[in-house]
Amino acid sequence: MFFARQDPPDPTRNALRALRPSLNTPVLGVDELPPGPASAAIACLGGPGGPRISLALRALRSGEVVFFGPDEELGEWRGPELALDAALSFAESMGFLFDDDRMAEDPDAAQRLWRGLLEASGRGPLAALGAAAESAAEPELLWLEEVAAPAAAVGRAIALTKFRRGLLDAPDAPRRVR
Repeated sequence: MFFARQDPPDPTRNALRALRPSLNTPVLGVDELPPGPASAAIACLGGPGGPRISLALRALRSGEVVFFGPDEELGEWRGPELALDAALSFAESMGFLFDDDRMAEDPDAAQRLWRGLLEASGRGPLAALGAAAESAAEPELLWLEEVAAPAAAVGRAIALTKFRRGLLDAPDAPRRVR
């Protein structure tokens, strides 16, 4: 089984059943992400199409997320356990080590992590709301001249030297240039 880049899972059609986050952040050099340290998570999803395995990789510097999945249908393999083993092998070949299932230990933390990965990929519910708001109204452009009010004019310039006090005491004293 080979893993290929795929679209992020649809959170409305795929429920998170298990999530195994990476314990480390190896430096990756894959085409889909900028070079640098990355984290990963393997998700087991359930939905109308049956079980699905998805591997999410997140670049730590840019925050970009890409998803990988089996390039063959999961039904052609003998169940999700074999697909999970293949995902582990694929990710471990990139240098990742994985924790136990986070859904079993802390389901709320697992859901937050998964939603964060989906949001970063532009697929989560908040990303959908943001896209709807952007398409509903054009963003307003503000120029600096419109935002900042003009500063009040200063009547007299004050020199920024250690002799400032002497200049303040004699306001009309002529300056000598040598």
